[in-house]
Amino acid sequence: MRKIAILLFAIVFGFKGFAQDDVNESKNFRLGLHFDPYINWYNPVDQRRFENGGTKLKFSIGAVTDFKLGGNVWLSTGIGFSFLGGAYNFLEDNNNSLQNDTYGYFLHDNEIIDFDELDPANLTSAYSADTAFIGVTGRNIRARYLTLPLLLKIKTKEIGYLTYFGQFGAINHIKMGSVKTDDTGNDLTSSNSPDLTQLLIDNEPSLFQVAANIGFGVEYNISGSTSLYGSLQLNYGLNSALKRESEHIVRWNAAAGQFERYDDKKINMHSIVLSIGVLF
Repeated sequence: MRKIAILLFAIVFGFKGFAQDDVNESKNFRLGLHFDPYINWYNPVDQRRFENGGTKLKFSIGAVTDFKLGGNVWLSTGIGFSFLGGAYNFLEDNNNSLQNDTYGYFLHDNEIIDFDELDPANLTSAYSADTAFIGVTGRNIRARYLTLPLLLKIKTKEIGYLTYFGQFGAINHIKMGSVKTDDTGNDLTSSNSPDLTQLLIDNEPSLFQVAANIGFGVEYNISGSTSLYGSLQLNYGLNSALKRESEHIVRWNAAAGQFERYDDKKINMHSIVLSIGVLF
C-alpha cells in the first residue's frame, strides 16, 4: 500500500513538473490524486440460484488527469488501484445430504480437486476415507484491480470559488489478484482443514471488468489552478465480475443423480462511490 501511494505521488508531481506556470494554460491539463470509498455489491443475474450476499465497504486510490477538449467539456482519465469485491449466496438447499441440488468441492488429502481431475464413476454419496465433499453456502471475494477510467466531464463556469460538473463514461478494472472466503454447511467429513475456507482463487474473478459510470460533483478552488473536489458516482457493472465456469466448484444434480460442472454463474458488480481528491 505504501509503495502504491509513493508511485501515485511520483506520477502526479513528475508530470506536474512539465506543466507551464501560466494558470490559464495549466487549467487545460490538470493532474491530481483521489481517494474513493466504495459501497460494493454483487448482483446475480440468475436470482433463482444465487442471491446478493450483502454490501461491502471497499476503496480505490489513484492519480487523475483531466484534459480540456473545448468549451466546458473535459476528458478525465488516469490510473488507480482498487480493492473491491463482494459476496453471494447459493440458493439451492445446501444441506450436504445430496438429496437436493448442492454446490461444493471435493478434497483429496486436503487438496481441492479440479473438476477435470474428478473420476465421476467414484463420486457417489459414499466417499473413500481420504476424499471429502465440502458443501458451500456462500462465498466472499476480495479482489485487487488496476483501474483505468475513461470519462467525459461537463463543467459549469466557476461561480465564486465553486465549479459544478456532471460525468459519464466507463470504469475499466483489470484483475491483479484475489482471495475468497467460503461459508460452508455441515461438512460430510471432518477431514478438511479449517484453512481451506480461505484460498487464493485468481481463476474465479474475471480478468477484465467494465462498469458504466455516471455521477456529479463540485470543485472548490483553493488558489490558482489548485482545487479540492468531491463527487458521488454510480458504477453499474456491464459484464460478469466472476467467471461463469469454476475449475473446482461442482454441482450435485439431485434429479439426474450425478455431479456436473458448475458453469452457469453470471454475477455483475455494482458500486456507489464517493470520490474525494485534489487537482493541480
